[in-house]
Amino acid sequence: MSAQLPEGWTLAASAFNWSPELMVADRTSPEIAASIGASGVASVIELEAAQTWRTFPHLDDAETASIRETLDATGTSVSIVGASLDDWLTATTRRSEDERHEFLLPQLRGAQRLGAEGIRLPIGQAGPALLERLLPDLHERGLTLYEELQGQQSPDKPQHTAAVETVAAIDDPRIRLLVDISMLMPSLPPSYLAKLRAGGSTRHSSMRSSATGGTRRHSPPSRARSATAPCRRRCTPCS
Repeated sequence: MSAQLPEGWTLAASAFNWSPELMVADRTSPEIAASIGASGVASVIELEAAQTWRTFPHLDDAETASIRETLDATGTSVSIVGASLDDWLTATTRRSEDERHEFLLPQLRGAQRLGAEGIRLPIGQAGPALLERLLPDLHERGLTLYEELQGQQSPDKPQHTAAVETVAAIDDPRIRLLVDISMLMPSLPPSYLAKLRAGGSTRHSSMRSSATGGTRRHSPPSRARSATAPCRRRCTPCS
């Protein structure tokens, strides 16, 4: 790994990897997130909405302002907010399309107010209709929604092909794929490897790249289990 990141890349950390400290419960989730920047691990982080906001899924504006203040105090900024979409009102009743849309809107507002560039959802969960419906909201708030492929999921598996093709068909910069590259992934996208080579790196397991730059994700030094490291890009060349 080169000592210096390629131009346009960003060093980042996922606050999810500090979950054991959250379970200790001697600090709040925003305090733990802010400590990532304060400790010098990375000044840019990813947050999980359900872990960070006590008022989730409504994301109270006053709480959002408090979280932003806590992060700003240590110079910590947010790249992506891990959103959640609960499709079920009860054990037997699914949310309607209107209710699914309404469930996500507070998370978009919270991500914007934290200064994030976007949110992410599991690949295919939103579905074409909801993605199209969210486009005006994403453009209005300047956010990108990333549909995330993880582990052994891949664009060429039948269960994921339709979701990848939906992103390609929408063809809008506010909806993109995020490929979470980990030890479980059988192969890496050729375009991803080309970016690493262009940047002078020969080690692939801890880097994230994108068409407009990228981030390298680090786990806290005390963690025995390393973070997965996704490649954030629209994966048309990888499909």
